[in-house]
Amino acid sequence: MRKGLFFLFCLTVLYISKANADCQFYYVGFISQAPLKERTSDARKEIKNLIDTIRDCSKSRDVSTEVQQLNDLEDTFPHLIPVSDKQISLWQIRGFRAEAQAGEKKITSLAEETKVPPDLINVYKENARKGHILKAHVDNFIEATSKIEQQTSQKLAARCAPPIDLRNDLLGEVRDQDDVGWCYAFAAADLISYKLGKKISAIDVALTYNEHKIEEYSKDYIDPDAFAKKERAKLSQLDAGGIGEALSSARSIKLCLESEFSSEDNGLSELRTNLDLIHDYKKQQKSCCGLDHALKALFPSTNLSSLLDVVQSSSDSDLWKNLKEKACHRVDASSFTVESFGRDSLIEFLVKGNKDLMDKLQEQLSLKNPVGASINGPILETIDRPDPPVTTFEGHAVVILGRRLDPITGECTFLVRNSWGRSCKRYDPALIPSCENGNVWLPESILKRGLVGVSYLH
Repeated sequence: MRKGLFFLFCLTVLYISKANADCQFYYVGFISQAPLKERTSDARKEIKNLIDTIRDCSKSRDVSTEVQQLNDLEDTFPHLIPVSDKQISLWQIRGFRAEAQAGEKKITSLAEETKVPPDLINVYKENARKGHILKAHVDNFIEATSKIEQQTSQKLAARCAPPIDLRNDLLGEVRDQDDVGWCYAFAAADLISYKLGKKISAIDVALTYNEHKIEEYSKDYIDPDAFAKKERAKLSQLDAGGIGEALSSARSIKLCLESEFSSEDNGLSELRTNLDLIHDYKKQQKSCCGLDHALKALFPSTNLSSLLDVVQSSSDSDLWKNLKEKACHRVDASSFTVESFGRDSLIEFLVKGNKDLMDKLQEQLSLKNPVGASINGPILETIDRPDPPVTTFEGHAVVILGRRLDPITGECTFLVRNSWGRSCKRYDPALIPSCENGNVWLPESILKRGLVGVSYLH
């Protein structure tokens, strides 16, 4: 008799689960507190589903969960179990063997990329033992895996050499995009700044990129009611874009320096507020106090009274252009060539992968050239997301400023300069120990899961 405990008689909801055709884990439904005949009928259906699942799914996975549920049911309905304990045991052994075989494939694949976590090896050993796999086979497999890891470590060390760290005083602290969707502009501004040797305003890059949208009354960027009234989109509403496109548009005009048109935030997260205050003043003539604060925050090196004169005299369509002309001396970025490579869709990423993009990234870092990376943003916040990310893709842009070999994992890690400010709180807890004032070292295996584009200047 397989022993267990199953509280049948305190359950009051009747639920019969569907047959488990795709070998997902099967869980027994509730069996009602009803006359014995009805409970027996319900249990018979659940037992049949459990046995079918154990028999079929043991070919591909561990079925211990279902076996335990069958044990529990047998305590109350021993006469309903149509197969022997021996047969159930054989199916369970087959399930452990299937898990061990799947584990071998996973371990081998992982060993070809990085070091295999000891916990994964231990799980494999346990499944192999329960699956009655010969110890000699297990020992030989682990020895072969160790040799693969050594070869991989040598390859990774060569590919990750020499170590690169392109951070400098000019780039300074990590900037904060606030909740405005201008990550691409911050990345592009950092790339231009590094090349020019002068820190460029990320807001100006975003403004240049979005100029045609501001001039148009587009339904894509303002709500229908506002569109009907011919109201202009707020600058802060014009979010989302590509690093390569932002770099290309920035080359067409002269740009403001960060000291002249400030996109620094790093604290009170007021970027959107300040942008909107200026927009709303032109629209509704709100109080000047908030306007004064916003103008000084965005244009810190320009006399306030001259900025107020520009706001008062400018039309809605010329406001930002006139403010930039008043505040900025402008820097020419037209001497650089933009290179961009990427995937046009998530489907293309899943089909083609990104080996060529990783190669481009490594190539440019070896040339000591920072790279703008278009990624699936959530890989920074939840590194154990499903791989590949077929259900969710949230575009984000960062700059890769370096690489180094992790001495513990033997994996190449990349230095990510983000635009979420100096705090490390938003990152996955596993990444926080490697976070340095908002710069974070991201393992190659994680970056590969979300890298969809690279852009750089030369």
